[in-house]
Amino acid sequence: MNFDQRKVNFKRMSRLWIYRSFVYLRLFSASKRAIPDFLVAGAQKAGTTSLYSQIVQNPGVIPSFRKKEIHYWDNPKNYRKGQLWYRAHFPLMKELKARSAITGEKTPNYLESPETIRKIGEEFPAIKLIILLRNPVERTISNYFMMKKRGVEELSLMDALMQEDERLASKKEYQKFGTERAYTIRSKYASSIKACLDNFPKEQIHIIDSNDYFKDPSCVLTNVFSFLAVPIIFENETVHKNLGAYEKDDTPLDVYAYLANYFQPLNEELYNLLGVNFGWENIPDR
Repeated sequence: MNFDQRKVNFKRMSRLWIYRSFVYLRLFSASKRAIPDFLVAGAQKAGTTSLYSQIVQNPGVIPSFRKKEIHYWDNPKNYRKGQLWYRAHFPLMKELKARSAITGEKTPNYLESPETIRKIGEEFPAIKLIILLRNPVERTISNYFMMKKRGVEELSLMDALMQEDERLASKKEYQKFGTERAYTIRSKYASSIKACLDNFPKEQIHIIDSNDYFKDPSCVLTNVFSFLAVPIIFENETVHKNLGAYEKDDTPLDVYAYLANYFQPLNEELYNLLGVNFGWENIPDR
């Protein structure tokens, strides 16, 4: 590990220590704190960070204590800490009442497991879900280049896709990387969307094609604020795409063709489930 990596790790550990200390202090008032009114629950690399940051700029929304992911429902270690630990991340109920505001959090990984969605529905049946879905071909490739940039991935894109199942079957892989290199699995939406529909009324679920968000954020934000029943006020309409950016020329056409073919039946399953065709089948122009 070189000096720059050590410096990054030191800063990360320092931030984590500060975060844990503040959560510990907030536990004393956790029973007086709110449960979230909404979750931005996925998908990874679909614009969730930018969308959440814009939502919490609204004066009718107070953010969670940790503006980044809390990972309560999807992380067994955090889930075992209990609901009071989770509530320690949110504002006091009297603060929300005084400001006539709501609160929520963003953890894209919640969308990755139907079991996670079921748990949320059982404990917080009135919560609203905001879900961004990105073209699975683009999301998969973006995920790969993000891991490549972080130094987590050493294989070529096609080799990584071909070895994904074998890697994920390895206990050693999971202990070291978790699902970070689950490129195609994280792009399979239908089973989790079905779990959302099975565990929540449709009026509590707001699904967005991330392409629409990137093209016309003001329209998408207007709909989101209406869904959340907060004032339609924009402070910043710029979309900062934390998407693992990559050049299309960096991706061989055979990879696009492989992924388009791979996801075609999965896309059809999702379209049939939602009654919406997102038009994700076309291979991007070069």
